[in-house]
Order: sequence, then structure tokens, then C-alpha cells
Amino acid sequence: MLTFIKNLFAKKHKPLEEIELSQLTSWLEEKSKPAIKSLESDITRIISALKEEKKNTLANIKKLETASLQNPNIPERAKIIMEGNKAAFIKKITNFVSDIDFELNADLNKNCIIFMEKCSIIENDINSLAKSTEKSYHILNEFFALEAEAIALNIKSIESHIKKLKNTIEGSKMQKINALKEDAAELHSKIKLKDSLIKELESEKSNLMQRKGSLSKAEEALNEAKNSKGYKDYEALLSEKQSITSEIAGMDNKLFHEFSVIERALRKYAKIAFEDEKIISHYLKNPVDALSRDSELRILRIMQNLEAVLVGNKLEEDKKRNEKYLKAVKHLNKEYFKAFKDVYRKAKGDFDKNGLLIKDNAAKNNFDSCNEETKMLRADIDSINSKIIVLNNEIEKINIASLKEELQKKINEVLECEIVTIQNFRRS
Repeated sequence: MLTFIKNLFAKKHKPLEEIELSQLTSWLEEKSKPAIKSLESDITRIISALKEEKKNTLANIKKLETASLQNPNIPERAKIIMEGNKAAFIKKITNFVSDIDFELNADLNKNCIIFMEKCSIIENDINSLAKSTEKSYHILNEFFALEAEAIALNIKSIESHIKKLKNTIEGSKMQKINALKEDAAELHSKIKLKDSLIKELESEKSNLMQRKGSLSKAEEALNEAKNSKGYKDYEALLSEKQSITSEIAGMDNKLFHEFSVIERALRKYAKIAFEDEKIISHYLKNPVDALSRDSELRILRIMQNLEAVLVGNKLEEDKKRNEKYLKAVKHLNKEYFKAFKDVYRKAKGDFDKNGLLIKDNAAKNNFDSCNEETKMLRADIDSINSKIIVLNNEIEKINIASLKEELQKKINEVLECEIVTIQNFRRS
């Protein structure tokens, strides 16, 4: 007996339902059919009541239009005021009632959206109507109290039906079921997105492994190129280039110094030897360039003339400085300039030859190619690593288990199911 009573009051658990995500929308539609049918029935009943109330209101308006004054012996002015307010009241009420139109079609969801919009509009219209007819209603109430009150009750009943329709739609499972469908579509989309991101991640990881393998080979080739005999020759050429460059720079500095010693004397001399002023200026600014362009060695004639001027002390310098200039000028003779030009020409020739050898060095070109490939592969690896970090972060953000659990909970609450579990796609 006790067992029977326990079994009688024991909570019966519904069997576990497993739903494939791709079938969830159709499953929701099937499960929601009773709620939809109930909602459709409620809406139909309310709309029918609204239509009946609309009909009654129009009938009461007709009664007001044809109603006779209980006391026809009222002042003419009062009668005119009454007739004006009566006409205005009837027109506004008629316009309001005529605009009320609710028709059901096959798409209940669309009906609900349209009806909710219409309900909000009508509620606003009722508030506006109450304000705009307040004066007319009070005046008519003095002459046609029963008729005016009947219409007021009609409007109040219409307002009640509108609120009931709105509350019925809002309180129905229709809105919640639509939200469930949207959540299901979002879950579907999130799963597809996560699958896509995972595939992209695997592809990037594969690319990373390939790039690392290529980098290892490229680094090996770079190391071989750097240790080759040809590259050692290239490094020797670089050392030689540095040596030649230093030699040329030293010669530049030396000749510049030679002319800087006699610069004051040359500038003074240029003022009396106008024909040589331009070449003197060139030698003082860039003596090496001036000498390389001075094919006739006109500087020798200038030095000889300057020596004569110094011997005669025509520059009016003190004896010590004059002797210093004279000594420096005698040093800059034909043998000096010829030897300088020969050595400088050889150094420049060696520099140009060295440059060509460096440019044409195959080992250097091979090294540069290997080095460029290595840099490119390292940049690719850095880029892929960055992509992998971003993809991992994006994948981690999409918690499918949590989304499924939340949706299952909502489904259980809305449809009052015992247990619902959502399964992922069954892949073929």
C-alpha cells in the first residue's frame, strides 16, 4: 500500500531527448505547435470581440446622430454650440474606429509583429482622442448623456481588448520560441565558425612546419655560402677595398693639407693674377679634383709665379711666414704633382677594379640570395605565429559547450521539457 502511494505521488521523468542541431529549428516548430495553436485561438477570439465592439460603437454613433433633444426649447446659441461639438465628436470617434483593422493571415509570426505595432498606435490614438474630445464629450453629456456614455464605454472596451491582445502576444511563447530559433541559428553559426577557424589553424600550423623546414635548409645553404672559397675571396676583396679607400682618403687629406698651408698666400696672389683666380679657387676647395682635371699642369706655372712673388716679398708678409710659404711652394714641384697623380690614378684604378670584382663575385650573389630567402622565411614564420595566436584566441572565445548548455536550459524552460540535449552535426 505504501509503495503504491509513493508511486502515485512520485515525479515522473520524461525520457531524454537528443536533437541534432541541424534539426533543432524543425523540432522547435513541432514542439511549439500547441502553443501556437492556443495563441492563434486567443488572438482570433480577441479580434472577434474587437470587431463586435467596433460594430457596436458605429451603431451607437448612429444613435447619437439621430438622437432628439429632451428639451427642444433651449436657446439658439446653445443649440448651435451643441450641434458643432456633436459633429466634431462624431467625426473624431468615427475616424478612430474606422482605422481599427485586424485581419489574420497564414503567417502567425508576421501577424504578431503587425498586431503589436497596431496596438501601440491605437493606444496612442486613444490617449490623443481622450484629450481632443474631452470638451465635446462634456458638452454632449449635458444633452445626450446616455448616448455619449455608451460611446465612451465602447472606447473603453476597445482599449481593454487592445491591451488584452498586446498582453496575450507578449505573454505567449511565440516570442520566446522565435528567440530560441535565433539562438539555435547563432549556435549553428558559431559551430561552423569554430570549425572554420580550427581548419584555418591546422592549415597555418602546417604552413609553419613547412616554413621551418625551408628555413632550416635556407640557413644551411647560407652557412655553406658564407664558408665557401668564393665568399672568402669576397671578404678579402672587401678588406682590400677598405685599404684602398683609406689610402685614397689619406692622399686627399695630404694634398688638402699641402694647399691649406699656402692658402693665404694663394688667395693674395689670386688678387693680382686674375687669369688664375678660378683655377686657384678650385685647388683650394678640392685640390685632388682640381689636379685630376688639370691635364696641362697649369698649377706648376702658378707655383713658379707664386715662388717669384714670394722671393720678391710682393705679398708683404713677415719674413718668417714668407719663408714658410716659399718652402711649401718649392715642395709642390713637377715631380711632386706627377708622382701624386700617378699614385692617385693607380689607387683609383685599383678601387674601380676591386669594385667590379666585388660586383661580379658569384659567391657574394649566392650569399645575398640565401640571406634574402632566410629573412623572408623568418618574416613568414613571425607572421604565421601571429596568425596562430589570433586564431587560438578566437577559437577560445567560442565556448560551444556553454552556448549549448544555455540554449538547452532556455528550451527546457520555454517548452517545459524535462531534459533536452543538443548534439553536434553527424558528419558522413
